[in-house]
Amino acid sequence: DSTTIKITNIPYGTTHKTLSEKVLVDLIEKQVIVDFDDNSVDTIDIDVKFKRGALAKFKSRADLLDTLGLTASINENINIVDFNGDRLIVEPTYTDIIKMFTDWRLTWYVPRFERLKELVLKEIQRYLDVLLAIKKDAGAVAKKTTNRQTFLTWLESIGVVDTEYVASLPVYRFTQAEATAVEEKLVEARKTLAEYEEYLASEDKRRELYIAELKQVQKKYA
Repeated sequence: DSTTIKITNIPYGTTHKTLSEKVLVDLIEKQVIVDFDDNSVDTIDIDVKFKRGALAKFKSRADLLDTLGLTASINENINIVDFNGDRLIVEPTYTDIIKMFTDWRLTWYVPRFERLKELVLKEIQRYLDVLLAIKKDAGAVAKKTTNRQTFLTWLESIGVVDTEYVASLPVYRFTQAEATAVEEKLVEARKTLAEYEEYLASEDKRRELYIAELKQVQKKYA
């Protein structure tokens, strides 16, 4: 009514004891309220008495709740372990966490391009092996050779590195037309290799790529 309110609930983090023995007692001492009757047993049931006209002076319900200690804010307390798993970082900001992650993620661009470089070098070697085999007329030799091991030995003798790969190719692949196609692939593979080496040599380029890839993810999923 105009002079009394009934409290039937309290916010998370506030106890009945704190409210009745401290908060409301302090409000009596400060003459904000006149008195209160605590009828709580299994549920919260507290009648708070004000001077006549006092309730009308509160600007809003939120203002009244705040005065009575019936509002509470919940904050996240984030503690994380670093990427090595040996250091606890207490209460980092969101920006700290994002920076830690992006710095860590960026370190993986080096092994990423080292692996890609390894694969393209293997690809280049196979192109060189095929070109060498065609130059040495491997097709004709393969037709005359009934033993696979003999053909492998011959390929090794002419300087082929990946003998197993070349030996697995069908005979019709050892033609000049195939050589022309392989030479074109070789040019592209060497361009790719140069690109990978640029990324390995420059952290700035790796950062630019990381940003570009994040933007692609954002565009696809945001």
